[in-house]
Amino acid sequence: MPSSPTSPYKADTPTYSLDRARLSSSYPELRCPTEQDARMVLAQTAIYESPPFQQKFQNDWSSVLLRSNGGYDLDVSLKKCYAMAFAMPPSPDFRARSNSVNSQGNSEPVSLSI
Repeated sequence: MPSSPTSPYKADTPTYSLDRARLSSSYPELRCPTEQDARMVLAQTAIYESPPFQQKFQNDWSSVLLRSNGGYDLDVSLKKCYAMAFAMPPSPDFRARSNSVNSQGNSEPVSLSI
């Protein structure tokens, strides 16, 4: 599915740099004074509209909005949106290794079957 000719920000795969540029066009210092403004401007980004983000977001703004210095930091919030959308779960090998660590912090060898 090609990008929409009417919107330079819509793409098959959202990009952080385009979303950040969109945010900075509305708020050059990447800081919103109110939570409502932060929600509104973040909802206009490509990551917000992407299926991976929407599947994990569940309208929980507290998980992405960061209040600091009397406003909402849009750059940090955007990074949290991308982390939420594209974070990978730990690999099965990592879980097996972390479960094999004994109480002294020494790891026991994990047997491999071939």
